[in-house]
Amino acid sequence: MDHEIQTDRFPENSRRALANPQLQKALTIATAKFTAARSAAVSDVGEEWQDLRNRARQIKEHAIANLDRYLEQFSGNVERLGGHVLWARDAAEANDIIRKLAVSNGVKLAVKSKSMMTEEIELNHALAAAGVEAIETDLGEYIVQLAGERPLTS
Repeated sequence: MDHEIQTDRFPENSRRALANPQLQKALTIATAKFTAARSAAVSDVGEEWQDLRNRARQIKEHAIANLDRYLEQFSGNVERLGGHVLWARDAAEANDIIRKLAVSNGVKLAVKSKSMMTEEIELNHALAAAGVEAIETDLGEYIVQLAGERPLTS
């Protein structure tokens, strides 16, 4: 599959889209609908909303504090089910592992998810250097990719 992306007109096209009253109206409507749907969901949960949110934060913090144990558990489960887990000490090693896998399997196009992690290790650059084009699955990240920019990390 020959997949070519043209980004040279992205700045012009995005400025035109942002100035389009019809698109501005659609964005306003979509934002209002999202906000209303979120408010309705919070209302449906009721007074437990903040407690659930706090509990989710505690679970996340616990998982991060015990990441080594959970990664070992995950690895064991994957291998028990016939999969393989490859460990990397740093971004360079992770990119090297992924690049070698892609090259050895003749990969020309990679569809990616978890874009922030792959941005942190600069995977797109490693893949491009190996002749592999990377495409984002998230629409927002894909738009950022088309613009030749990096997503905001803060």
